[in-house]
Amino acid sequence: GVNLSQVRLIYFIVEGTNQTGTLTINNKGPVAQPELLQPVTTDTSTISIFPMSNDGRPMAMTSVGPGVGGASDLATWTGRAAHIDYNTGDPAQGAGWAGGGFAYDDFSTTTVEGGNLTALPELRFGIKGDVSQLKFEVVDYQGNKASLYIGGILPDTEQVWAIPRSLLTGVDWSRISIIYFIVEGANLEGSFEISNVPTA
Repeated sequence: GVNLSQVRLIYFIVEGTNQTGTLTINNKGPVAQPELLQPVTTDTSTISIFPMSNDGRPMAMTSVGPGVGGASDLATWTGRAAHIDYNTGDPAQGAGWAGGGFAYDDFSTTTVEGGNLTALPELRFGIKGDVSQLKFEVVDYQGNKASLYIGGILPDTEQVWAIPRSLLTGVDWSRISIIYFIVEGANLEGSFEISNVPTA
């Protein structure tokens, strides 16, 4: 038997004829799963009223994806929300994510425009869809990013998430260019809606 109190070496050996390749050994324990921010209410009148951009335009909906590996993304406007159809595609082909959200940046110009969100201590969006969780990411005009994960999403009931700015550091909140909601994973397909318009 082996005395586990006095182990000197641990080997991982590949056996067989003419075997070549790479073996990765992880001794750091399981990868920590992200903490999911949960919804705070179903009262959609509490959704944030977002300011105009620094050059006087409202946020515009947008979609985002890698554009390879079978991934696809499409945003359509419902009157209150951005409806995002997504297919995350194959991570082995450089895909594995897709989504959408809102942009202050006017992609038709060379300047990176932004919106000043410093007056909002938290960002409130209404969300529903067939995803279990979303990555929420903000990007400022210099390309700095901050993100967290949200969960508790329901397919048919719009709920409101209050996302504190204090949890998202390292970005310039006086000039945010893009706000993304991203689905991550292999070959996931479906839709979700993000509302930035409060009900009366």
